[in-house]
Amino acid sequence: ISEDISESNLLNKKTPKGDSYHSKGGNLKITRLKEIYDIDKTILKAAEEFGYQTLEDINSDKELGFFPLLMTATNGTRCSAAKAFLSPAKSRNNLHVAKNAHVTKILIDPHSKQAHGVEFQMKNGNASNKIR
Repeated sequence: ISEDISESNLLNKKTPKGDSYHSKGGNLKITRLKEIYDIDKTILKAAEEFGYQTLEDINSDKELGFFPLLMTATNGTRCSAAKAFLSPAKSRNNLHVAKNAHVTKILIDPHSKQAHGVEFQMKNGNASNKIR
């Protein structure tokens, strides 16, 4: 599971620090606006005047400062995490999605220390259920 910050999705702009902070080929597409608007330029300039750093990429070695907007979008359409990850997986027979459910316990194998299921309760008050 990863984001996709390939050049085509970043509007033909390479990441300033290379690819060490980003993945390629993932489900969640990361893009920049094609144009930085005047208000954004003004905010970035004001930040610099007050001594703040302006960053090319918030997801790099420096995370404190002001930066141009990044968004999760594909071909101009917003791409949520649900659309990127859940929609492609909804037909899998080993995935069960329950709306209005509250997980009460994560079941962990005492030997392997790996999660193997959950206990949950439905919002409407129905009894607890187990999924493995």
